[in-house]
Formats: sequence, C-alpha cells, structure tokens
Amino acid sequence: AKGQFSMTNFIYSSDSLDYPVEIPLAEVLVSPKSFELKTLSMLLGKSDVNMSGSLENFIPYALDDGQTLKGNLSIQSKLLDINELMGYEESDYTGEEVEAQTKEDSSATDEPMETLLLPKYIDFTTTASIGKMLYEDMQIDNIKGRIALKEEKLSLENASMDFLQGSMNMTGFYESTDSLFPSYDFTMDIKSFDVTETIETFNSIETLAPIAKNTKGKYSAKMKILGTLDKNMEPLYESIFGNGKISTENILVEDYKPLKKIAKAIKYDKLNPLSLNDVDVSFKITEGKVYVEPFTNKIGETKVTIAGSNSFDQTIDYTFSFEIPRSEFGGEANEAIDGLLSKVAAKGIKVDQLETINVDVKLVGPATDPKVTTDFKEAKSNATESLKKEAERQFEKHKKELEDKAKEELEKQKKEAEEKAKQELEKQKKEAEEQLKKESDKAKKKLEEEAKKKLKGLFK
Repeated sequence: AKGQFSMTNFIYSSDSLDYPVEIPLAEVLVSPKSFELKTLSMLLGKSDVNMSGSLENFIPYALDDGQTLKGNLSIQSKLLDINELMGYEESDYTGEEVEAQTKEDSSATDEPMETLLLPKYIDFTTTASIGKMLYEDMQIDNIKGRIALKEEKLSLENASMDFLQGSMNMTGFYESTDSLFPSYDFTMDIKSFDVTETIETFNSIETLAPIAKNTKGKYSAKMKILGTLDKNMEPLYESIFGNGKISTENILVEDYKPLKKIAKAIKYDKLNPLSLNDVDVSFKITEGKVYVEPFTNKIGETKVTIAGSNSFDQTIDYTFSFEIPRSEFGGEANEAIDGLLSKVAAKGIKVDQLETINVDVKLVGPATDPKVTTDFKEAKSNATESLKKEAERQFEKHKKELEDKAKEELEKQKKEAEEKAKQELEKQKKEAEEQLKKESDKAKKKLEEEAKKKLKGLFK
C-alpha cells in the first residue's frame, strides 16, 4: 500500500513561538518500505528551509531495538537565524529588559553542557547548502558540505564556510561511543582568519597560545587536531594531539610582557611592537602542549630564530636566538652596546672584530611573567634545533602510544567480531541440528505411520 500527502500555503502560529511557521509547499510519499519527502519548503520567521530526502526501514526501526533507520536529506537555505529559532533576539529587549535578559542568559550559559550522545542505529546522510547562518555573535556564510551520522559517529566531509573574515574547509568527525569521553578528529584548511575574532569566538585558543591576546592581524593554517571532551563537552587539554603549519599575514604583537622583558634584558628596543610578516610556523601538539618548530623573523637587519613550547597550564619554554649587527644599535646606543659587549667579553669571547652579537634568550615559566636568562655566543646558535628534536621526540613517542592503543582496540574489536561470528555460527549450527532433528523425527514418525498402515493391510 502506498500513500501520498501534500500541503500548500499552510501557516501556523502559536503564543509559544515568536515567529509564524509557513509551509508554502510539502509533498510526501509513504509506503511500508520508505518515507519519501519529495519537497518541503518552510519559512520560520526570517529563516527559510527547503528539504528533500527519504527514510527507509522506519517500521522495523520503530518495532525492533536492533534495526537501523536509514535515510538521506538535502537541505538548502538562504538564511538560518539560529538566534531567532532558539527564541532570543537582543533587539527584542530595551532598557531594564535588556539587563534582565542578559543576566538570565548569563545564568543559563553558566549551566554546564551535557555530553552530546549520538544514536547507534541511525545511518543518515545530509548534504547542506546554507547562504548565511547567524548564531550568537557569529555570522557564517556559504556553508556547504556533507554530514553523515552512523553508529554514534558524526562525520563532516569537505565542509566549507566563510568565517572570521576568512574561509575554512574541514573534514573529520565527532564520536560518542565512549559516553563519558566523546572524541573528535578534524583536519582543517584555514585561509585568512582574523586573530582577534578567533580569540573572541574560541577562548580555548588563548589557553593553547597565550601570545594570541596581544596579537593583531590575519593567519592561514593547515592543521590536524584530535582529542577528547569531558562530560560537560569541555576539551581535555592533556588529550589534545595534532600538528600543522601557520602562515602569518601582517601580524603585529604589541605589549606582550615577555617580549618587553627580552628587550630590557638585551637592551634592544625594537621588539615592541613585533611584526611577524610572511612567516611560516610549523607546530606539533602533544598532550595539550604546543611545540613550535624553529622559524626565523627579521627585525630590520636583525635575525631572530624562535622555537619552544607552551602548555595548557599557561607555562612557556621558549628560546629566542638573536643575531644583532652592531649597526642596529645606532650611534645613540653606545652605552647599550658597550654593556652587551662587556657581557660577551665576560664569556671569553673576543669582541674587537665582532660585527654581530649572538645571544640566546630563554623565557621559562608563567606565560604572563616568565623568567628571562641570556646566553651570549661566539657564533650563530643552534639551541632552537635541539628544541625541535625534543618536540619531534615527544610527538613520535605519543604517536606510537596512540598507534599502539589503536592497534589494541582493533585487535579487541577483531576478537569481539570473531567471537560474535563464532557464537552466531554455533547458534546457526544448533538451530540447523534442531531443525534436522525435527525433520528426522517427522520423517521417522511418517515411516512408522506408513508401516502401521501396511501391517493393518496384511491382517485384513
């Protein structure tokens, strides 16, 4: 049996909704095997949605806990105003109402989120094309991509969007098979994101990169990041693992206290503000600790190579290896350069013909106020290379641990699958033997009945 349902120009309003629901057109085909949504056009306040798709196996899914609901859906929208759909727009309130609503929203925000648990017996794929989406203070444009939900795993495939004054392409997944510690694994290709807007939108960035709050400009990045979340959907920093490369665009670091302390230690006043233009910075993240591989930046004629690490506990360990030409200090800085040369001479280095001052500056301790130490060298330093090797060692060590853990999990799943298959085979074998026994007993009984008939015929 099949059925068809259609609707045109339907309008629904309610006191519980701040906006009417309009359905200009809806067409549905229903059969025992499938539910086909030929078209559904909806207007939800300022938001518009056009959908089509189908559901299969919905009757067995509703009746049997072990059945999987399968489906696909295509969504197009010019505008999705999530703020309005959630029932709050700041413009709706004025005066005392704004203050009251802000307190109410703040109170609600303080409530911790709960783990987003994904269903196991759902196999659903959605393709989306959204022109503009508004959510809180964010505007995301040109959203496109494929979303697949299967066996408690939500996967994004080539999801793209314009965001934070730039654009991003993302592939990866969120998985809740472990309900206490859901996991994520994403690969991102970011182009021209604004640093300030990134920090305002994602406060965890400041935790992993404390210097960011004193930074302005844009950056592009290609990176992979994975980890787990706690029961409140907050990142467990010690579980974060990844790597990538950041390219800077007109980056300016200003009034960052550690840089000001370096400037004071080596009598070099060109570090505030510090420009990082067209610099490629490679990094690795191991257990929430960010290791920055050596990169070189020019400040006038001075070269500085920077490498080190910062941790989610807001501690840093960086080395700045400077190569400062004497000419950089200028005629008005004789006292400063004399002070530096006296420190160089104290290390037994001949300073008479020294044209370049080589000095390593270490920053170790709290990101807001680290300890500064200087080490003058006779030649160019390679201290940052040793930091790179340590980062690689930690990364490879943890990578091996993850691979071993994944291998163990794979073996475990393999054994479970083999055991399940074995049990299923035993079950089928037993059922076959029982069926064979039934058939045998039935045949035996039939033979006995036929033999009795023949005997009766002989004694007539």
